[in-house]
Amino acid sequence: MYLLAFLPYLAYYPFAFRESVQPYRISNVSDLCEFVHDYPRPGPVFSEWSAVPVLSGRETMRGLEFVGFDYAVPIADSMKRYYHLPVNEDLAQVLRARQPVLYVVWNAPDKALQAVADSNYIEAKRFDRWVVYERRDASEVSSQ
Repeated sequence: MYLLAFLPYLAYYPFAFRESVQPYRISNVSDLCEFVHDYPRPGPVFSEWSAVPVLSGRETMRGLEFVGFDYAVPIADSMKRYYHLPVNEDLAQVLRARQPVLYVVWNAPDKALQAVADSNYIEAKRFDRWVVYERRDASEVSSQ
């Protein structure tokens, strides 16, 4: 009886019958996390999905372990910071300073972060709808 409860899980994730969960297929997530794990440059990972640094065994951005983008919550930025929620201004500063070596997003960076991400990161690889951006070299950033 207990094994029957496992069947929906198998249909939902490993085989990913529903299109909306295709990016979460075990093989896709495994490939994504393997790429992040094996990335040769040292440094933390900034990911919109908190599972990526955990599953890849890479260091994450301190304070951004759980949420990778600013939610449109109707409270002041000071209150977001108090509750350890990210603020777009802070996230942009992290990307502008090029602190994370990799930036993992769903489809594309958040609109509020797109310009700063494009200036400081380039697309390294896609895993279905997950996109991994790598930090540009300092020489590439200063020449733009």
